[in-house]
Amino acid sequence: MRKYLWLLLILFLAACGSSTSGEDTPKEKAKESGETTAEGNIVEEQEPTTTFENGTLETDKFTLTIAKTEIIQSPMESNPGLFVTFKLTNKTQDEDVIPNETLGFLMARQENETSRIDLMDNYHFLDAFGDEDDVETYNKMVDLDNASANALLPGKSIEFVEAYGLDNDQYDVVFTGYDDVTATEVGEYTVKLK
Repeated sequence: MRKYLWLLLILFLAACGSSTSGEDTPKEKAKESGETTAEGNIVEEQEPTTTFENGTLETDKFTLTIAKTEIIQSPMESNPGLFVTFKLTNKTQDEDVIPNETLGFLMARQENETSRIDLMDNYHFLDAFGDEDDVETYNKMVDLDNASANALLPGKSIEFVEAYGLDNDQYDVVFTGYDDVTATEVGEYTVKLK
């Protein structure tokens, strides 16, 4: 009986140790996917395809430009906000681009005396350009806000807006652009508040 157990164990180990299936080794798979292998060999990394220069983010699918910025104050908010007008161009031939989704390529930050803060793009701006009786201005802001969620057709351009809540009105806001494939920083753009 013991002889059969040893024979089964040897067959099992031989079967586990052989690699005759023609599959790629882990090192070959890592090289194809741009990863680092367990042995510590560095495999070729992908280069970013996105650029961010002078306030313009350029990808294979779209161009996003920071066209205008202004400090605003909504009666609904305690701090001021940064109102940004973006120009978006869909460079594709057959894909829609959602303006809100393109903002995921940008991160807005601001410093104060002690810290660096990531700014949120949820500032209430609908009433920042006129009082509650100014229905025309309010409706214009609602239309601008809605435009950021509408699908932009191939080959078309649009302006849309976003408002970021500021920590203060003293320190500059820095937008950092990111490449979506490599998740690396590809540039910065500074908005001077003073």
